[in-house]
Amino acid sequence: MWRRSMAYGLMGLWLLLAGGTVLARDVLQGSACTVPAGETRTGTLFVLCERLELHGRVEGSVIGLAVRGSVSGEIAGSVYLLGGQVALSGQVARDVHFAGLSLALRPGHRRDDEARDLLTTPQTLIGGNLLAFTLSTTQAAGGRIGGDVLAAGYELGLAGGVAGEVIFRGTGLRLAGEVGRGVWASVGDPATDGSQIETLLLPFAFDIALQPGGLVVAETARLGSPLVYSGPLPGDLPPALLAAPDSVQYTPLALAPTLEQPGTLAYMLDTFLRESSTLLAIGLMGLLFAPQVMRAPLAHLRLRPVSSLSVGMLAFILSFPVVLIVLLLTAGIPALLLLLNLPGVALAVGSVLALVNLGSISLFYFVAIFVARSLVGFALGRWIVGRLWRTRPRQYAADFLASLLIGMTLLALLTALPVVGWLFNAGALFLGLGAILSILLERGRTLREQAAAPPPVVMPSPAVVQSYELLPARGLLLSEPPARPILPPPPPPPAPPGMDNLPPGFDPRFFD
Repeated sequence: MWRRSMAYGLMGLWLLLAGGTVLARDVLQGSACTVPAGETRTGTLFVLCERLELHGRVEGSVIGLAVRGSVSGEIAGSVYLLGGQVALSGQVARDVHFAGLSLALRPGHRRDDEARDLLTTPQTLIGGNLLAFTLSTTQAAGGRIGGDVLAAGYELGLAGGVAGEVIFRGTGLRLAGEVGRGVWASVGDPATDGSQIETLLLPFAFDIALQPGGLVVAETARLGSPLVYSGPLPGDLPPALLAAPDSVQYTPLALAPTLEQPGTLAYMLDTFLRESSTLLAIGLMGLLFAPQVMRAPLAHLRLRPVSSLSVGMLAFILSFPVVLIVLLLTAGIPALLLLLNLPGVALAVGSVLALVNLGSISLFYFVAIFVARSLVGFALGRWIVGRLWRTRPRQYAADFLASLLIGMTLLALLTALPVVGWLFNAGALFLGLGAILSILLERGRTLREQAAAPPPVVMPSPAVVQSYELLPARGLLLSEPPARPILPPPPPPPAPPGMDNLPPGFDPRFFD
């Protein structure tokens, strides 16, 4: 059970944690990045692409970001990828770490030259573990994962084989293949309809089809014992699995309210009052004690919303492995000092590290969860107030207060929605955090440039230089520069030799 608890707690921490030191040998960036079939890239491949087509071989790991991707080649190392929609039909020798919208594992077919036919034997797509934080993660039949599956998101569908165990936390889990060991899951309501989320993704043209929630185990599934899951309703399990003694452990959970259930309005009202009061209090304190902090990121939210959203989402995801490393260092350094028989030093160092690191971590997540959302609500209110009273003379105190009240109220209403409220909550968090980090990065860059620039050299005027050159050796401070002395003109240069100015003893008849 400890393994399941650790997995739930450290889900985000393991997503992008690399397995060791890497050496950059190659970088792909641009709107379209391609590694054609037959081509081999040596070393770690870093990608930053809108469209990634990887059909060759990489003798190392693949790290980076791709909005859309297709991987049908071979990767000798691991994959650490942020993306929108990625399809994996090739082979990865080690682990796959993916965070994004959709990850599809689609095993290809291999041809037997003697039989001249396609073989449908299971193909190992991932040699190690699969760690995914996505909206949808699916595995087609015929594929195989050599390690464990640790996933979180809306849905996880496994129709192939998994050699290890499956740990999932989300809304829908579908199992139709073979799982070597146990399954630990927390699922949602089977009546959940994913079409509402698909509607939000229509402007981005992602081909994602979400299934209903809950746990569904097909007749073809072969699960290792035990199957431990929790949810608002029991899952759809085959009779053979239910008949096995002590093979299924189910823990019921409270059903989340929907718009049709009684008490939904009370739930929404409670959420709205809690969110609006919290955001409004933080916004008021920010405007009273740090108004520049509240106003500075507004330009980034207005002019570069996509950039702010990307920076905030990436920073929030990367914060989990960074926090894990910081906590390991906080515990590891005092432990090492204790092994060296230095208990006093270990206590002092541990206390300082715990105070500094835990304080920094708490401050970061307070800013990300509360201040960032308050900033987005304030920006939303400023935009609405500017549109409603465009011709009215500006009254900054009244405008700021009205913007704060309108923006926080609207954001609290959106986050209180029972089905899609978490999307607005996450979007506000990423937008505000990205704008704050962008401001900090720009100011840090400016300070570095000012520190690296040489100090300006002030040259004195020629009159002042001449006045100091004419001072006597004792040195006197003159109130005004003396007049420049008039020097005699230089003597004319000597005349060149000629017939009128011959050297002594010269005989011109010598040339006759």
